[in-house]
Amino acid sequence: MNRRPKPKPRPVKAAAPEIRGRSLLWSVVEEIGLRILKGTYAPSQSLPIEPELMAELRISRTVLREAIKILGAKGLIVSRPKSGTQVRPSRYWNLLDPVVLDLYCRVFDYSEFAQNFQKLRVIIEPEAAAMAASGRNERQLRGLEEAFAAMKAAEDIADWTAADLAFHEAILEATGNPFMQPLGSLIHAALNTLLFHSADTSANPFDSLKDHGSVLEAIRRRDAAAARQAMGRLLAGTGLSISKAVKSARHQSRRSGGRA
Repeated sequence: MNRRPKPKPRPVKAAAPEIRGRSLLWSVVEEIGLRILKGTYAPSQSLPIEPELMAELRISRTVLREAIKILGAKGLIVSRPKSGTQVRPSRYWNLLDPVVLDLYCRVFDYSEFAQNFQKLRVIIEPEAAAMAASGRNERQLRGLEEAFAAMKAAEDIADWTAADLAFHEAILEATGNPFMQPLGSLIHAALNTLLFHSADTSANPFDSLKDHGSVLEAIRRRDAAAARQAMGRLLAGTGLSISKAVKSARHQSRRSGGRA
């Protein structure tokens, strides 16, 4: 059986370019964020007072306050008059924010994140595919077809990833549901982080091309049941790839004596 050659392993773009750019502001966001996620600053605990943090991090009050504002917007901390700035419980953290995801994957077990995120996709995307089949218009169908064509033409991992993300976002848009559509950007951020932190170079993404094509064909025919089933098969295959990637990462970590 002919298999499409594996795309060249050009690295996937980092999910959190603000952090990777290492500007002073984002370095401070990163440092304080990591301390929160690691538990150095525990939930409900107040952050050190401004002069302490300014002296320790060697930054101005302006930079510190801007970093605090960013961390607050991402759900990690809350500032209240007279009680200072406190760490919020993890249930308030915006884990679908690219920066928070990047930090989360550097602190917590990658496999847990990958598997939990995959479970979220299984809940959302099969039904989204069925809704898209029932309600899509011609413009939305063209968007899906263009994304699928880009997947077939991809020559490296980065191109494949961009086209794959566009395909899944197009399905969410085609649902016509205003509450479903914003999930596209959230899934985009999470998938980007997932791929950045642990792309499995032994996997051939073209192996899933047939399943993507089945989803597209069902949506083209307006067959909601077939679209739901095809997306279920696609995500089942993705789940297997994630499991293999996790096992591979753990095996390599044991061999190198590093952290999983």
